[in-house]
This record gives sequence, C-alpha cells and structure tokens, in this order.
Amino acid sequence: MKYFKLLLIALMISLFVVSCSTDDDGPTGNDPEPDITNLVINEFMASNDSAYADENGEFDDWIEIYNPSDFDLDLAGIYITDAISDTSMTTWQIPAGSTETIVAAGGYLVLWADKEPDQGVLHVNIKLSGSGEDIALTDVDGTTIIDQYTYAEQETDISFGRAPDGSDNWEAMVDFTPGAANVSGTPPVGGLVINEFMSHNDNAYAGEFDDYPDWIELYNAGNTAIDIGGWSLTDDLENLTQSVIPTTDPAMTTIQPGEYLVLDCDSQANPGILHLAFKLSDDEDFALVDPDGVIVDQQNTIVVPDDMSNGRVPDGSDTWEILDPATPGGPNN
Repeated sequence: MKYFKLLLIALMISLFVVSCSTDDDGPTGNDPEPDITNLVINEFMASNDSAYADENGEFDDWIEIYNPSDFDLDLAGIYITDAISDTSMTTWQIPAGSTETIVAAGGYLVLWADKEPDQGVLHVNIKLSGSGEDIALTDVDGTTIIDQYTYAEQETDISFGRAPDGSDNWEAMVDFTPGAANVSGTPPVGGLVINEFMSHNDNAYAGEFDDYPDWIELYNAGNTAIDIGGWSLTDDLENLTQSVIPTTDPAMTTIQPGEYLVLDCDSQANPGILHLAFKLSDDEDFALVDPDGVIVDQQNTIVVPDDMSNGRVPDGSDTWEILDPATPGGPNN
C-alpha cells in the first residue's frame, strides 16, 4: 500500500511538470523576432501642391513607410535623411514616447517631410526636393541603413512608389495611396512603357549593325501615336538627358497604338537614330524621360541569364517575367 501511494505521488509530480512545460507560452529558440530592418520606404511625394493635406490642412512633402513583417515595428529612435553621405545619415531622429510611431504588421505610416517637427512626432525635419535627391532610413546606431532610395525629378501632385508594395519596381502614381496599398496598373503618362529589355545579348538579337547589343523595347499602350523624338533614355538618374532621341525622322521614332520600338543600347560612336549612348548593366536603374524632363517609366535590370529578356506579360501590364525566347518588337508571351 505504501509503495502504491509513493507511485501515485510520483505520477502526479510528473504530470505537473509536463503540464507546466507545455503551458509555457514564452518564445522558443526558433521563434522569429521583430526586425526593424524589414521596414521599407514604399511611396513618397516630393512636390505636393494640392494632392494630400496633413492634419493642419498643409500640402507638405510626405514619405510612406511600409512594414511587410508579421510584427509591429516602432520607428522611435531611427533616423531619416534626404542626403546620403558619411556625415548626414542622422539628419533627424524620430522621437520616442508616442504610439503614433508604431507601424503595424503589414501596415503603413506616413511621415510629413515639412521641417516642422513642432507639429507632431510624424513631422520630420527634412524636406524633399522636387528635382531629385536621396531618402534613407538609418537604424538607431546611426550607421546601419534600413532602406534608401535615390529619385530623379518628380511631377507635381504625382507620387512615386513601389508596385506592388515592398517590391523593387517603382512607378509614378497618379492615384497616390498614402497610408494604404499602392495601386498599380495605370499605364505611365501617355501610355508609353518600357516593355522588355535584354542586358546580356550574345546571340539572341543581332541589332542594326549585327553586333548583338543590349536593347530596350518600348510599347505604346495608349490610343494615339507617340513620337519619341525629343524623349530620352538614361541609366544615370542624375543625368536624365543622357541619350536624347533625335527629332529628325518622325517616321522612325513614332510608335503607333499597340506597337513596339526597339532601341539598341550599344554606345556607338556614330549611332543611328535608334541607338542609345549607354549599355545596360546588372542591377541598375534605367528610365524613359519625356521632353519636359519627367520620368515616365523606370525599371531595374535584374540579373537575367544570357540571351533571355525581362518583359511585361502581357504587354503593358505590371507583371514581369523572364522570356526565353525574347520577343523584341513583338508581343510578349
């Protein structure tokens, strides 16, 4: 009997220990932890005349921060700057002590770049230049860059943002969405888009001079013909007129609705009308710029295998795919 009682007590103790261990809701070594470096600069407006007002009715520049993670993240203590250099990464520190600086998991937070921090914790002591500059977020250590973006000249009351949210694809947005998901699908101004490109052309497309150049295809997604004479393309966002299309031959430079035009990126010393003064490199931004100096479309040359292109599928859409074979001058499929 005494042995049975001891056995029963031992069993009860064992059950108690197991219960305590399984009821423990504390984090395990494999649980993810909040990471402030998940934050991204998702959208901004650098020339806000009458598009979107702050709580005081003022039309200030603004920057939207997006949190793609599964945890709420607090901006308190991190820095924001409009000039990336060794000495300027701590231009303004987001104040602590307010729940307003928390970006909910999967959510957005708008900062007002108005140089009026006395108006609240979401008003930062920088302003954005409509002619182009840097935006960067730096961690509390003042040196670790969380996210950064360098932009070119902006159009008034049109934002520039990632589409879809958090991606590497940036677009001009007539339908700006501060504090909400970015809306893609609107063709760039005039309906003209960068539709396909190839940055490693060994044997896929001969080009005008049979030299197998890098190339960029433009597509007219609009309803009217567009003459790109006077437009420019560039792979240097500090130099928007790097390669200006001549205006001397509209027959060659006019793109009819639903049609395509291929430009050779070959840096030829004596190029023809449809040749550009630069070559494409891996992981660089390049842009299509209208005669007023406004970026109409901007893309990034992700790394693509030799003789394969990257293109919109279907033409003019916001979905990009690697194409093998490439389709310069024809529908992407």
